[in-house]
Amino acid sequence: MWDVLTMARVAGRNSGHASSVNFKVLRIAPPVGTSTRPTLADLVLHIGAGDEGEPVITIMG
Repeated sequence: MWDVLTMARVAGRNSGHASSVNFKVLRIAPPVGTSTRPTLADLVLHIGAGDEGEPVITIMG
């Protein structure tokens, strides 16, 4: 099973030279009652420069 970081990496590689990429993951929230059904979560991967020019990756929900 792939995790969020793997999905972000795949989305980033497939984006070309874009600095922001939208992608979706299935998320299983902590159980409420007896439900453990996955829900679709929309995330954004942003790639930019840090304070020293180093690459910084931010994943936002």
